[in-house]
Amino acid sequence: KMLAAPEWGDRRIAAQQLGKLGPGTDTTALARAAGDSQAFVREAVATALGEIGSPTAAAPLQTLARDEVPEVREAATRALGQLKH
Repeated sequence: KMLAAPEWGDRRIAAQQLGKLGPGTDTTALARAAGDSQAFVREAVATALGEIGSPTAAAPLQTLARDEVPEVREAATRALGQLKH
């Protein structure tokens, strides 16, 4: 629910916290948040998806790896390396 908050800072924190929950976390909400208008949120989403490590995170991470913002691309690339195959 917080991934849809009006303030980008709240969305960023929500993404970070979801990543800390680990492998049992549902990645659906994070995958939707990968299209957020704020680069800080997209970067947090990429990092969180990497922390979760689920193979279902591959598609949103591949999209984020082509983001226009270098920090988002770097976070997504790192996260892709963390996924379990």
